[in-house]
Order: sequence, then C-alpha cells, then structure tokens
Amino acid sequence: MSSANLPKTYKVAQIKEKGGDFQLIDVPLQMPKDGQVLVKSSLAVSATVGQRVGSGWQGGHCHACRRCRRGDFVTCENEAENGISQDGGYAEYATLRSEALRSVPEDLKPEKVARFFVPVSLPTTASGTWMFIPATSHLALQYARAMGFRVAALSSSGSKEKLARALGAHEYIEGPKVDQADALQKLGGAKVVIATAPHADTIKSLTPGIAVDGTLLALAVGDEFPVQPIQMI
Repeated sequence: MSSANLPKTYKVAQIKEKGGDFQLIDVPLQMPKDGQVLVKSSLAVSATVGQRVGSGWQGGHCHACRRCRRGDFVTCENEAENGISQDGGYAEYATLRSEALRSVPEDLKPEKVARFFVPVSLPTTASGTWMFIPATSHLALQYARAMGFRVAALSSSGSKEKLARALGAHEYIEGPKVDQADALQKLGGAKVVIATAPHADTIKSLTPGIAVDGTLLALAVGDEFPVQPIQMI
C-alpha cells in the first residue's frame, strides 16, 4: 500500500479523562519516522508490506541506555509504552516501533491473537506450590497450571468461577465473602501472588496472605500503598 492510498484521517477510540468512557474521534494520519512502522489493524503498511504483526504493552526501547546495553530491553530507562507514552491500538491505524513488533501467523483470527500480546511473566519457583492469580488473567491461569503450580483464582464476585476452573484453577476465592488473605494463609500461604490490575487497595489487602519467601508480582502500575516492613522479612 503506497502513501497515496492512505486516508488523511483515521478513527481512534480514546478515553480523555480518568474514569471516562471511550469516545470515537477522527485524528490526522501521520507518516512513520525512522524506526517506526505504520500498522492498520493487523497489517503492516511499511517494512514488509502486508505482513501481519502485533505489539503488546512494551512499545520499544532506546538501544542506548545502561539496561539496553546489557541486553535487558524490557527494563529500558527510556522505554515506550503503547497506549501510555504513545498512542495504542484502539484505532484503525497505529504507529509502532519496529523492534516492538511480533509476527502473527496468517491463519489466526485477530481476536484470537490479541490475547497473546498481554504481558504474562511467571516467576521461577517450585511446582506444586500455590500461585494466586486474578480470575480474569486467562493466560496466567493456564500457564501456571501447565507449569505444575497449585492455582487459586481470586475475584470480587462469583461470576468468573466456572471459567476460572475451566482454565485450570484448583480453588476459587471470592471476596468479599471471605477474607482472601486469610484464605491464602489457610492454604499454606501464597508462594506467588500475581497482581494484574492497578488496584492498590486490593494488592495491599493480599500482602498478608503471602508465604515466607513468597513473591508479590505486580504487573500493573497503580497508586502507592504501604507495606509493613515485617512482611518483607
């Protein structure tokens, strides 16, 4: 596709204020700069024309900072985040950095592929120990079960229990029916608690349920919350 065939504007679903709803707006289409790729839906329109690609939250790295020089690109000091420091994918087009792209098989539907661009990182710890994961974290539940963990799904309602168990959860802990941290300790304590939503109060309430030598893995950035020093020992 040549630039002559591109529209002057494209539609974007945008949230303009905290707690607001998505609004569909038209914005001018900008041509990509060096190191960037213009993407329409799942089709790259520069680099390899027509190639199916995708990109997750991590939107690129600088190649020059101390972390990048060590090859640890995920912790780049100048990291770009899709949807935060640059426009994300709730749009007809997106301009993405080339190093953040991943190839997508031609025979997979876009709605099936999208879930694989959600970051999931499970810590290395002994199989058979308890891992506690939000019931909405579909991939993390399946990965943890496949890796041999005892998996408990946490949720604020019972609406997700059937799906969570189908995806691999051994236990389902529903708040506020029970004190979730207390429930974790009754199971022996959580070797790992994975927090995938930026809810500071929820994360804080779960820290007493972490076992000795346990790990709180925060995959979402939220507000500050206090932690008692004794919980860190």
